[in-house]
Amino acid sequence: LATFCGLLGTQSLGSSMGWLSFDVISLLFAAAAFGGMLLFMLCFAPATFSALERPQASQLMRHLFTRYYFTLSIILVLAAGFLVPGGSYGLEIAIFVGCVGVFLALRHIVLPRMEVLREADQIAFNRLHRTSVVINLAQFVAVTVALVRLAQ
Repeated sequence: LATFCGLLGTQSLGSSMGWLSFDVISLLFAAAAFGGMLLFMLCFAPATFSALERPQASQLMRHLFTRYYFTLSIILVLAAGFLVPGGSYGLEIAIFVGCVGVFLALRHIVLPRMEVLREADQIAFNRLHRTSVVINLAQFVAVTVALVRLAQ
């Protein structure tokens, strides 16, 4: 792996691979996270609630959110990990790692709490749901900022 990693971004892999570097790989992972978040927010969630009855749509979204948070966590860990060797991307690494922490907290703390509140206290559930939406939007903005910074 060290030999391969040493070849990334050099002409040793051939002139057509000279553009491939850890920075570019990280940029691709960040773009994947950005695209996934955008697709989920603007297309998938609204389409689910317009195509299915509310109880079925809610059940499907609950099922998918655990996978959504886990998948985005893995993607952003990879995005951050490929930036570490460069040593000059502290803010971007912090954004990605911070988002991973928040995604995991949402997955392991907020989602189970919402399940309990769904039946027990609708007002508290609605409040927590709105909070989770705001958190997701903030994460989207953070990932967007890091993506734009990496693309420059």
